[in-house]
Amino acid sequence: MKTSPILRDFKTLFFALALTFASVSGYSQWDTLHLYYKGLQTALLDSNEVKIGAWAKKLNGKHVVVDIVSYYEKSDFKKYSETRAAEALLIVNRKARDLVQINFSGAKKGEKSQRSTVDIIYIEVGSNTKPVADKKENATKTKDEAKEKVAVESKEKKEKVKEKKEEVKGKVKEKEKEVEEKKETVNKNTKEKSDADPRIKYDTSYVNGEMVLTKKYDPNFTYDTIYVNGEMHISKRKLKKKK
Repeated sequence: MKTSPILRDFKTLFFALALTFASVSGYSQWDTLHLYYKGLQTALLDSNEVKIGAWAKKLNGKHVVVDIVSYYEKSDFKKYSETRAAEALLIVNRKARDLVQINFSGAKKGEKSQRSTVDIIYIEVGSNTKPVADKKENATKTKDEAKEKVAVESKEKKEKVKEKKEEVKGKVKEKEKEVEEKKETVNKNTKEKSDADPRIKYDTSYVNGEMVLTKKYDPNFTYDTIYVNGEMHISKRKLKKKK
C-alpha cells in the first residue's frame, strides 16, 4: 500500500516543526544548575564537580552565557559566598572553557533558603531573555528599598516627637523659672513689709494664677509704740493667756 503524497508531506512538515520547537525550547530561556553546600563550607564537593562536568557535556557544543551566583542572607556571610562563587567559576572554566561566556560571577543577597546554594544560570548565546537571578535581585532590591523608606520615615517621626518633647520641656522650665522669680519677689516684699511693721503678718495665696499677699495682725501679741531720739519704734509683747 502506497502512502499518499499529501500525507507524506504532512508527516515531513510535522517532524520538521517538532525538531525546530525542540531546538528552540531547549535554550529559549534561562536554565539553572544548583550546587549545594553545608554550613560555611566553601570548597566545591566532588559531587558538585561531577555535576558541572555532566552539565558541560549536556551542552553538546552549544555556546552559553553564564551567571554564577552565590547567595548570602546577612552581610557577615558575604565573604563565604564570594569564595564559593570563585571556586565554582574555576571548575566551570576547567570543564567548559570554550563553551561559556561569563556574564557575572559573585555573591548576591538572597533568602534564608538560598544561603547554602550556588546557582549556575545559563542560556544560549544570542538570547535576550533576562536571567532569573536578575529578577530575584530586582525583587529583593525593591523590598530592601521599601524597608529603608519605612525606616527613614520612622526615624524622622521619632526625631520630630523628640523635638516636640524638648520644646515642651523648655516651656515648662521657663514657666517654673517664672514662678520661682515671682515667689522670690513676694518673699522679698513680705520680708520688707514685716520688717517695717512687726505687728503685721502676711499670708500668701493664689488668685487666678497670681500670688497675692494678705496681711493680718497676730492676735497673740500686742504692740506698743515708743519714740527713741525722735524716731518711732514698735515693740511687740506676747499676751498672757487667761487661766
